[in-house]
Amino acid sequence: MASKSDLIYLKSNVYEEALKRIEQIYNSHDEVWISYSGGKDSLVCLKLVEEYFDREGITDKINVVFRDEEIINNAIREFVLTFVDNPRYNFKYYATQLESEIYILGEKKTLIQWDENRDWIVPKPDCAITLKGVCSQYTFDKHLYANSNRRCCTILGIRADESLMRFAGITASMVCHLTKVPKLKNVTIGKPIYDWTEKDVFKYMYEKDIEYCKIYDHQIFNKDQLRVASAVHAEAAKRLHKVKTIDPLLYNQIMDVFPEVDVQARYYTSLTKGNAQKTMYKYKEKVGGDVWTAIYSYIDNEISDVKQNNMAKQKVIQAQNTRRRNESIENEFGGYPAYYVFAKVIGGGYKRNIIPTPEKKEVFYEFEDKSRRA
Repeated sequence: MASKSDLIYLKSNVYEEALKRIEQIYNSHDEVWISYSGGKDSLVCLKLVEEYFDREGITDKINVVFRDEEIINNAIREFVLTFVDNPRYNFKYYATQLESEIYILGEKKTLIQWDENRDWIVPKPDCAITLKGVCSQYTFDKHLYANSNRRCCTILGIRADESLMRFAGITASMVCHLTKVPKLKNVTIGKPIYDWTEKDVFKYMYEKDIEYCKIYDHQIFNKDQLRVASAVHAEAAKRLHKVKTIDPLLYNQIMDVFPEVDVQARYYTSLTKGNAQKTMYKYKEKVGGDVWTAIYSYIDNEISDVKQNNMAKQKVIQAQNTRRRNESIENEFGGYPAYYVFAKVIGGGYKRNIIPTPEKKEVFYEFEDKSRRA
């Protein structure tokens, strides 16, 4: 995995480099779409593309696509809708059935956004495009490029400093700002602001006098993370109680359709204070002390959704296999202490691969009945 020692420092700044990357993306692809979320990072990408078009005298419309995840802050939806009729954009606003997830007290369940078989959080906007059937991430991307044989690129507002997973994924690419989409050979993901920090993003918007969604001001005053994702994803659901003060209307809308989510908002904080550890030791004792069997037992007993159950097991198997390959005298856990992996499963952190940890906490040794002494 790349580390800070692998970073390359250039004389140019991130703003100049982002414009160079955008120029390269448009010069090397036949079709480019900006995946817009209404958030700060994708907004910056959109405005940088506008700058590039203005500089080059390009009069074509900018392709923009937005996927309404249904359970999003109302301010985000209102902000995005102000872009739809802008004559500068070829704007596609999708509100269609898409596989997602809902997280409640340690258990993920499959959620279909805009499910035709239940009430919706809000009505669909008049401009919304609805596809037939239920899409996955892959089938939606395939629809966007509609069997095109042209060289295509989707620009995302991804930044490496958002998480270790993002950092590892970006630096693993031969060209950090371009990544191939495995199942769509003619499609790449463009990441022109991958090396920007959050401060760079707000500095750019301040200097260019760009209006952003006011959800960020509300989150700042509410001491919440600056995110615009669905309110019931695993990470966002851990802060669901914040929605009550940031967007009480959305909270009530969620409760009307998913009343069980109120349990998450009320009790998640108390659940995480020691209860997760108690659960781990309970399952360890229940299976006779084998820590990995304890994890699988927990998954079988606590994660009833078949798809989520299989996903959790798959990620644990990957962690185990990587640990076996990397174990050494200096690295007893191979980056994957069983306690750490178990905590990720309980916390719903298995949507993507579980990243290794360099930490060697006392509780890691205690849980596996290991000694710190060589």
